[in-house]
Amino acid sequence: MTEFSTTPLAKQFVEVEGKQMAYHETGVGDSVVFLHGNPTSSYLWRNVIPHVAGQARCIVPDLIGMGDSDKLAANGPEAYRFVEHRRYLDGLLEALALGDRVTLVVHDWGSALGFDWANRHR
Repeated sequence: MTEFSTTPLAKQFVEVEGKQMAYHETGVGDSVVFLHGNPTSSYLWRNVIPHVAGQARCIVPDLIGMGDSDKLAANGPEAYRFVEHRRYLDGLLEALALGDRVTLVVHDWGSALGFDWANRHR
């Protein structure tokens, strides 16, 4: 039987537009970015990361407003539109200097953000 982890990922933080963006980073090599869906967090990937960390640099963010990342001041769905998520994710990934070879692993809402990022960085 496979054992599943309930241990939260250790987080680091980067300031993006005045807000703290949480992320987990482990491993070395080409970057693999794991983008969770809505309304989850990097915790979604806790059982996947150990299988990839020996082969790549794993970057596992909490999208703005989710997990351990700061929440936006405005309330309601208009505060968390695609364009807002895109802006904060771009800031985080730029700060982390991913390199030229990036693999995206995406789920749910993270898929739209990941496909958009990939299209703009090809």
